[in-house]
Amino acid sequence: MEENDYDRHPIPDPYALLVITRKGELRKVNCPFRVLCTAPLKEVKYNSVCYVTKVIADDEYNSMYYRIGKYYFRHTFFRIYIAF
Repeated sequence: MEENDYDRHPIPDPYALLVITRKGELRKVNCPFRVLCTAPLKEVKYNSVCYVTKVIADDEYNSMYYRIGKYYFRHTFFRIYIAF
């Protein structure tokens, strides 16, 4: 998806994400943060590490999208690649 397709659906803080660690702690992750691609995509190689620069949601807030480069991808294609 191109950049302009989803800029109109912001979330409260499009430059941060709340995650739960393996220890059950709630942490805030600020953009840019690293993710690992877990699906073969046209614009991103499988198993490559990328940087998310913005996080957005769809109209109903059912799906979340990561901005990587100039494209937006569903968050389900990636795994957050950070250590706490």
